Amino acid sequence: MLKFRKEVLDMNAYKEIFRSADILIPEDTESADFSVYPVIACDQHTSEPEYWHQAEATVGNRPSTLNMIIPEIYLDDAELRTPAIHANMLDYEADYLYEHHDTVILCERTQRDGRVRQGVICALDLECYDYKEGSTPYVRATEGTVISRIPPRVAVRRGATLELPHVMLLINDPDCTVIEPEFTAKRNMHVVYDTDLMLDGGHITGYEPSKRSSAFFLRRLNELASNASDNSFTVAVGDGNHSLASAKAWYEELKETIGEEEAALHPARYALVEIVNIYSPALDFEPIHRIVYGTDADALCAAARKYISSLGCSDVRCLDIIASGKRGKLPLPGNKTLVVASLTDFLDKLCGENIALSVDYIHGEEALSRLSVCGAVGIFCDKIEKNELFDAVGKDGPLPRKTFSMGHAWDKRYYLEARRIAF
Repeated sequence: MLKFRKEVLDMNAYKEIFRSADILIPEDTESADFSVYPVIACDQHTSEPEYWHQAEATVGNRPSTLNMIIPEIYLDDAELRTPAIHANMLDYEADYLYEHHDTVILCERTQRDGRVRQGVICALDLECYDYKEGSTPYVRATEGTVISRIPPRVAVRRGATLELPHVMLLINDPDCTVIEPEFTAKRNMHVVYDTDLMLDGGHITGYEPSKRSSAFFLRRLNELASNASDNSFTVAVGDGNHSLASAKAWYEELKETIGEEEAALHPARYALVEIVNIYSPALDFEPIHRIVYGTDADALCAAARKYISSLGCSDVRCLDIIASGKRGKLPLPGNKTLVVASLTDFLDKLCGENIALSVDYIHGEEALSRLSVCGAVGIFCDKIEKNELFDAVGKDGPLPRKTFSMGHAWDKRYYLEARRIAF
């Protein structure tokens, strides 16, 4: 039997994990210049500098969130770029942004394929989230956090007056009881923005509901999110894992600097996020395949059988492999909920023992087959079904890196809303 936290035992009680926020959006969203204000998440197109060059050219000298973020492709230059970012935040806050007080924002994102993804922007209490291994908070990471990626982001946040979120949290709501009902009344709501997104990113429309409607939404969301135990939970980080981890790290740093009592009242205790139902029909999970260089199929399968034997595992599952056009099966231990997690453990160990081997991550079966020539073995990873994700993370903890892809790069979240994180 699951042992739920005491807040959940009283069916009339719930924890305030999420709340409304004072959200900053450009005052004039109907001007032609507003279309360049939203910019795609910083962790996209990391191997395509031409995308970011084109974004810079598109923005020019106009106000844009591009001037308040560091694209991950430039993260090595963070120290040089950070002072200008902090200065731009102060300028925008003073002259360009308008505050929507104590609210949530409903956003409808029309993707490139025409499907519409619905989400709600609100604030997450960082006391209810943790990225550290072994932690079981209300809001959990779906993949392991690379600690080395956090300090440069914390450095930006440390002197920032604003945060701009690209964090997307997924709720486990198969009956669509939390987000979807809000959009039935959107025609009666104030439209706070309505624009095409640059570089073929689709379209986005934002609505501000009434205070009463916001309160009912937050109650439903918090009631759902409060249902958490050590191995069961209902809110997961879908995108922006390292950005949210950096917000948490900065908040923990503040606690040490100003004390827990004062930090509890600081705006940095919260992080602005978008809440999306994992069962949204516009949200796709795609597998990310593996290719192993420096080996052949027979050697890889022999190493896998030896690995299974070393674990003493009697449950064996298989993934399809391909090498030089020839198909086969790779045996793997069935000791994890998802076979891709077992695959990652095996490949990490194998590559750690043999520096001649390397692993790359491939999107699409055709590309995998094309690359799996002499001296390389392609491994076809299974697609994760939406109803598997929360169970897998609950039982095994955060999934290995590159376990799945959530939609295409051009459909990722764009920076648009902002919130003050300094007094």
